Amino acid sequence: MAIAPEPISTAAEKNAWHGIYALSLVAFAMTTAEVLPMSMLPLLATGLDASEGLVGQAITATAIAAIIFSLSIGRIVGHRDRRLVMIVFTAALVVSNVGVALSPNVWTMLLSRMILGATIGINWGLMPSVGLRIGPPGHVARGLSIVVAGASLSGLVSAPLASLLGNLLSWRVVYLAATAIAALAVLGLIRYLPSMPPQEATRKVHIGETLRLPGLLAGMLGMMLAFGGSQTFYTYLVPYLEDVAHVEGGMISVILLVAGIAGLTGNFWAAKPLQKNLSRTFTMAVSMLAVTLACLLIFGKSFIICLPLIAAWAFFRNIVGVGGNAWVAQTFPHHAEGAGGLLVTFIQGSMMLGAMLGGILIDSVGPKGPPTAGLIILTFGAVYLSSALRPRSDLALT
Repeated sequence: MAIAPEPISTAAEKNAWHGIYALSLVAFAMTTAEVLPMSMLPLLATGLDASEGLVGQAITATAIAAIIFSLSIGRIVGHRDRRLVMIVFTAALVVSNVGVALSPNVWTMLLSRMILGATIGINWGLMPSVGLRIGPPGHVARGLSIVVAGASLSGLVSAPLASLLGNLLSWRVVYLAATAIAALAVLGLIRYLPSMPPQEATRKVHIGETLRLPGLLAGMLGMMLAFGGSQTFYTYLVPYLEDVAHVEGGMISVILLVAGIAGLTGNFWAAKPLQKNLSRTFTMAVSMLAVTLACLLIFGKSFIICLPLIAAWAFFRNIVGVGGNAWVAQTFPHHAEGAGGLLVTFIQGSMMLGAMLGGILIDSVGPKGPPTAGLIILTFGAVYLSSALRPRSDLALT
């Protein structure tokens, strides 16, 4: 007896989700490469015969390249098939990881990290528009939450595994493993991402025109406050746990693991609320980040108190991560590429500034300095966002 073919609509929806999962794997591969230096900093410094401070500039080099390429996304992408662009820049991630793994000195490593920055600038800049085009209709926020979940999952498993394997084997072996993940991401894009020629409405959009979109700059400032305030604390979370809460090394790993799980949960919880009311959900998440930091500063003096507070903070932080991309996709659907590139620029810039501010404060004030500054920035951001992200009649919402 012949089996009836699968309905076209069901098959198309399944293919759409396969494309979303391929993007999630790309996000996983990019985030893995991005966080490796932080989890293996002493090993890299020893292996490259350089100071930890110099090796730490790998983060700065990546961010600078990401900003440059995200600002140039219109000229780089142009009339090219978005599928081809993402495949090429994900392949560049393979080159970057191999370059770091084989680096004879710190300068070669920094150059390889700038290639990673190019990948981050282009691929994250394209994520909102590509997710909008390939995702099943009516599921934009859910699709983007799955994409961002790839980054969150990487943050959960990559850092502890990299630290463990780096000490057991070698940091170069870890980077070769990251290369294999990036290669799988390339294959996933080749297999599941459909051809995406430029849409007529987006072909001639440049940064100058994108910047003039109603509500864009106001929203981007809010994104800077949300992501920058978060990063001001996040970069220096471990010193706070060690010096203020007196949490020992093994228990810090437990807190980070639970926080990773909570963050991943936040990714998937965020989809429906963001789809229903993005402005309210995003502002609520930023407000709760401020509340959890306030509670941490007042009550966070032990492992028992810090564990649920850091977990809650990670939960809301990941909602903010999903919300930024969902805001671009929902608010600027016909300018998602240009707006997505600017979002990467503003986020990377704010995270750099937040990390720098936190570094100055931890040296001059102590471990309570970064969370205090983060609390102030996030509180101001929540108040500002309550009006900056309100839907407007002159913005096209989906």
